[in-house]
Amino acid sequence: MAMAASMSVAGTAVPAAYVEAGTWGKSSTTLDTCSLLSCRRQSVPGACMDAAGRGSRERGLAAWMGSRRCPDCFYWSMSSSVVGRRGSRSRLGARLGSAAAGAAAEQFLSGQRLVLDPKKEEEEGGFVPTGSDVGCAPRQQRRRSRMMVRRVVRAGLREVQRQREEQQEEDSAAAGENGSWGGEIFQSTSSSSIDRASLATMVSNMRRKAPKGLFPPEPAKYNGPKLRVAIVGSGLAGMSTAVELLDQGHEVDIFEGRPFIGGKVASYKDKNGNHVEMGLHVFFGCYNNLFRLMNKVGGDRNLLLKDHTHTFINRGGGVGELDFRFFTGAPLHGIKAFLSTNQLSFGDKVQNSLALATSPIVRALVDPEGAMQDIRDLDKVSFTEWFLGQGGSRGSIDRMWNPVAYALGFIDCDNISARCMLTIFAFFATKTEASVLRMLKGSPDNGLSGPIRKYIEDRGGRFHVRWGCREILYEEQLDGSAVVTGLVVGKSTEKKVVKADCYVAACDIPGIQRLLPKRWREWEFFDNIYKLSGVPVVTVQLRYDGWVTEMQDIQRSRNSKSAVGIDNLLYSADADFSCFADLALTSPEDYYKEGEGSLLQCVITPGDPYMPLSNEEIVRRVNEQVFKLFPSSRGLNLTWSSVVKIAQSLYREAPGMDLFRPDQSTPVPNFFLSGSYTKQDYIDSMEGATLSGRQASTKICQAGQLLYDLSQSLTAKAAQQQEQQISGESDQQLQHQKEEDEEELLTFV
Repeated sequence: MAMAASMSVAGTAVPAAYVEAGTWGKSSTTLDTCSLLSCRRQSVPGACMDAAGRGSRERGLAAWMGSRRCPDCFYWSMSSSVVGRRGSRSRLGARLGSAAAGAAAEQFLSGQRLVLDPKKEEEEGGFVPTGSDVGCAPRQQRRRSRMMVRRVVRAGLREVQRQREEQQEEDSAAAGENGSWGGEIFQSTSSSSIDRASLATMVSNMRRKAPKGLFPPEPAKYNGPKLRVAIVGSGLAGMSTAVELLDQGHEVDIFEGRPFIGGKVASYKDKNGNHVEMGLHVFFGCYNNLFRLMNKVGGDRNLLLKDHTHTFINRGGGVGELDFRFFTGAPLHGIKAFLSTNQLSFGDKVQNSLALATSPIVRALVDPEGAMQDIRDLDKVSFTEWFLGQGGSRGSIDRMWNPVAYALGFIDCDNISARCMLTIFAFFATKTEASVLRMLKGSPDNGLSGPIRKYIEDRGGRFHVRWGCREILYEEQLDGSAVVTGLVVGKSTEKKVVKADCYVAACDIPGIQRLLPKRWREWEFFDNIYKLSGVPVVTVQLRYDGWVTEMQDIQRSRNSKSAVGIDNLLYSADADFSCFADLALTSPEDYYKEGEGSLLQCVITPGDPYMPLSNEEIVRRVNEQVFKLFPSSRGLNLTWSSVVKIAQSLYREAPGMDLFRPDQSTPVPNFFLSGSYTKQDYIDSMEGATLSGRQASTKICQAGQLLYDLSQSLTAKAAQQQEQQISGESDQQLQHQKEEDEEELLTFV
């Protein structure tokens, strides 16, 4: 029975959506798309097509796209049909403004019936000429558009199927060779059937069609002499290095000056049992090295998958989205996300598309290695300079890319290297799951650094917390080179010298700059490190007595006994904190508390203006900005807060700085570096830190025999010097005794 209705979204009156449908199939093919786009005129032509009636062979998919010319711009519309197991059919048509597009898509994706309209569609092509739609596009143009889209969709589906078959073959071959974890291709699975704590799906395979250095193959078994390795720093880079070295049979000691481990991913409990974090930690689907590490140490169930959307919260409670959910994968899912986003105006979308379409991202689809080289060459310019030069708009920078840049590198597009941004864009464009987000189900100490620490200690590794490295001892050789002979470590007023076969500095930028001997700056390699700097960051945690991101009903947000709100990472272009999340929703294991509400974790980047402020003033300012983003939360009360300031966090990825990033091997043969700031193709991130640890371990093992021989030589030399010193002291004592005897004899005479 047909019925008519209309709806209103965000205060905008919208014509009724109409559907002419049979019974919805109970087990329909997953084609989760209803992408409705519009321009500033708030009008989209209707479109529908019956896949079963047309005899489509693409698993029940039918797509139709109509275009027309108006005085201002082009209008586009796209919709799809779903055919059930029992052959039932559905026709979706819509004439919606951009404000309603997201609501209609959500209604369609959730399997709900859309409101029905008694209007009959035109027999030819399923186009419904209503109102201003009549005569806006010639029939021939519509037919050509339909033919074009059919060809594109069919070609896209064939390519997706081919890629899946190739990937399955490669994964099977890789598993047969070494049984190692390498990431699984995304399977089109309904959201209800996905295990959100699993790393078996929704993870990119960075071994395939990706630059070679991003996910190294499993290392060959080490057959050299066992080494004693001393590591300074217990962050992800240091622990990643330790895990790899222990797996190769080496002996590892880790020295950490703070009372807890984890570095920038550390967390600890305050006296009241609240978990305090160093920052907000988000795991992209392309973090293969980090996922491999978590699988290895048994932490693979500690992450929770989020919806495949990137959400922007605007002043006044407005919500914008990059919705990557689509019936097919890269690159079409990204094109759909950027064309359908309501975070940008139509003009900004057009200019944004123009800039990205002429970028190395396109080359990455067919030549990932060549594209990565092109991206590296763009390190000398800022993202803004590159983007505007390619035809992009300032509006896209301000409303979308700045929040993303702040989240990735802690600085805005005017100051961040184009290399940094385009590296991530290339992954998003070529890997369907690269843009998928995960967050820890609890605190980093329990979910990330804790399992890694247990793995290290179970295999004989040792952590020495509160023992910070105060000095590197070294000897200069006749040829002007140097070798490390030991580390001076201290705990309170205690000091001791640590000897090893090999030494690794897994520090952040200020840490390595303090640690290196001043004389080593004579080498350009080490002097370049002092040209790098970190970005100040302030992390603020705010606990409320209700649910901030519920955004609808203040009474519900205050009185709800269950968690309500947005369970995902959030961006904002209208606050000093560019990214934030409600940890009580995203990481409930340690942050949800019965009878309490949201725990917002807000990251202020760069934090320069906030560093001199008191914690109370910082909390006041951030809380005020929260209320501007979520007006419905103004009646909530703040019950607890914490502020963590880091003077230098991620290294400042400004234009031209990539040149100064050091390799893991150094001019000092038994001294190595590990850290996300060192040379690797990921940005400064958790993935970059993990990859740097793998690279450092590989280079240590490659030099294993040389390091062992050098250590033996230094030990023998030290023993000889000690023997000579003892012998010299004995000779001095004999000479002194002889002089005393002669003096005594003269006295006697």
